Amino acid sequence: MAFRLLSGEPVACEAEIGNYGTQVAVGVARAVLARHLCLELERVRLVSWGALLEDGDSFVLEDSCVTVQVMPDPLEALFAKALGLEHFADAAQEPCIQLRSAQLEELPAGLGKLTDLEELHLSSNKLRELPETLGQLQKLKDLRADANLLIKLPESIGQALSLQELHLSSNELTALPASLGQLRHLETLNLSYNEISRLPKELGQLQNLRKLHLGSNRLEALPDSIGQLSLLQELYLANNELSSIPDSCCELHHLHMVQLGGNPLTELPAALGQLQALQELHVGSAKLETLPESIGDLHGICQLFLASNKLTALPSRFGALATVQKLSLRSNAILKLEDSFCSLSQLKKLFLDSNELQELPMNFGDLVALEELNLNDNYLHEIPESFGRLTSLLELRLAGNDLTELPESIGQLLALKELFLSFNPLETLPESMSALEALEELHLQTTKLSELPTCVQRLKENTGILVVWSE
Repeated sequence: MAFRLLSGEPVACEAEIGNYGTQVAVGVARAVLARHLCLELERVRLVSWGALLEDGDSFVLEDSCVTVQVMPDPLEALFAKALGLEHFADAAQEPCIQLRSAQLEELPAGLGKLTDLEELHLSSNKLRELPETLGQLQKLKDLRADANLLIKLPESIGQALSLQELHLSSNELTALPASLGQLRHLETLNLSYNEISRLPKELGQLQNLRKLHLGSNRLEALPDSIGQLSLLQELYLANNELSSIPDSCCELHHLHMVQLGGNPLTELPAALGQLQALQELHVGSAKLETLPESIGDLHGICQLFLASNKLTALPSRFGALATVQKLSLRSNAILKLEDSFCSLSQLKKLFLDSNELQELPMNFGDLVALEELNLNDNYLHEIPESFGRLTSLLELRLAGNDLTELPESIGQLLALKELFLSFNPLETLPESMSALEALEELHLQTTKLSELPTCVQRLKENTGILVVWSE
């Protein structure tokens, strides 16, 4: 062999340089050797008979005629220093490397030599790219490089086949390599807060993926292959530019959390009800005008957020959501609630403020599990007598309506702690309110009450509640 490292190890690349006896330019030989050794050109030096060969020199190719000196990588030195190590080679023994907020701007290509590495934490640095040698880390299970300046990912990332956790949020990524689909062991993929506008169809090959976080990107559409993520449990797509969701998403039968808020969605898939494992659905700040009838088939749903849409009515089967505990419908244009709505027997928190309700169902008191109820800023002119059955209620907001009186049954809300009645044309309050001894706050600003009613004065004397009111 013509070329040998200082260790004596041969470097077989004569075939790319020339035959024995050939006159070879030093610059050409250095370039070939650098490429063969996967090194930067400036790190390769050639020595013959104890003398350093310069690029303008030449030599005759013959056996053991040249020693190849590999100069230390300055990036490796910086990497070792950040770890508190004397030599980069010492990092080869580390199964977990944590270099958060270390001001790193670039990683050494030699990273691929750390073949025993299982966890690599690089968040909050200044990295613009990851080295191609990343794919050589066959034992790597957890890679975190959130809050950097990454603009692309190396194709070789698909060769890091042991990856289970990949966290790359808060970067500047605009696209993803197709090779990402080769990561068959990946369970969590977090790409939130990037600039991604499309997803490769190969994403659907991630058969073990449980969590997919893509919030706050620039996605306009999703590939149909997303429906192949058969084990997916969490799907975060909030604050993108999605106008529709593919029907294939309804095949994700293990999905229990979906976040779609902040997208210009005008409708949800008709087969939404097939998501039988779904527990939380967030579709706030969208453009929904209707909901699919199948929403009533979501028998495991616990939290449903539909605030700030354009809903005027709810599906007839909405009352079948027997497990829902928290429901937000605020800031829509809902005109009426059907009697069946009051079948939501486990509902604890209900937000219906800023709608166009003029009345409530007479059986509203059937919502006996309610603890927090917000009906502010509607057009209600009366409250049904059945309200007295809401004995678990802790907070009741009725401000900004057209109420002139309250039902006597309100005095049965013995657990009530906060009551908001401001900005109503109230002329009187029921004497039964003097029984609300758990009450801590009563808001009565801007009503037609000429003086503080006797029942309220009595409460102040007996309990010392805070009363906010204006004459």
